[in-house]
Amino acid sequence: MKNQFFVTILIAFVFISCEKKAIHEYYIKNNCEEIIVVDILDLDNKFLSIEVAPDMEELIYTGKTINDVYKDEITSFIKELKIKKGNVIFKWDPLDYRIWQYDHISRLEAKSYLIVNPEDFEDE
Repeated sequence: MKNQFFVTILIAFVFISCEKKAIHEYYIKNNCEEIIVVDILDLDNKFLSIEVAPDMEELIYTGKTINDVYKDEITSFIKELKIKKGNVIFKWDPLDYRIWQYDHISRLEAKSYLIVNPEDFEDE
């Protein structure tokens, strides 16, 4: 009976250790002449506010999952995403994966880029 328990624990440990961690990085590229502010609320209710300087690219979030990465998984990591330039708000839904450029590096690694241009803001 003890051997059976030990074998079960050993099999469970091997199974768990075989699961690979996948990483999906999200970047914002600011093509505006002013600083933009990216406010993020992730699914763990952690709030991040990141300033992206003009003509710069910033890593805004790294999502980790088990096994494969997918193009449409931004809402698996981020609950809210707001992009502002001064008091002007980004006019597209930044959680819509279709506006992100998806770079599939491997089954365990991907990068997505959102390129922000001046015309992407309301009232401009």
